[in-house]
Amino acid sequence: MTPPRAARPTRTLRLRGGELDGLTWSGRIDIGSRVCCGPGPWASAHVYVVTEHLVQGPEGEEESVAVPADF
Repeated sequence: MTPPRAARPTRTLRLRGGELDGLTWSGRIDIGSRVCCGPGPWASAHVYVVTEHLVQGPEGEEESVAVPADF
């Protein structure tokens, strides 16, 4: 069962691959979930899946890696 949105942690994502490679996105999202990260209207190319893999951001903060979602 997925916890309510308010109970989910806020994560900073490092997007790897696809149109948005290298950008960051922040929101309340669970590992294994899909999220639309792109600017503007919804596009399948902007949907990423949050992985368990963590990296260090440019200012030393922890970021979760997200990769393009398969459809």
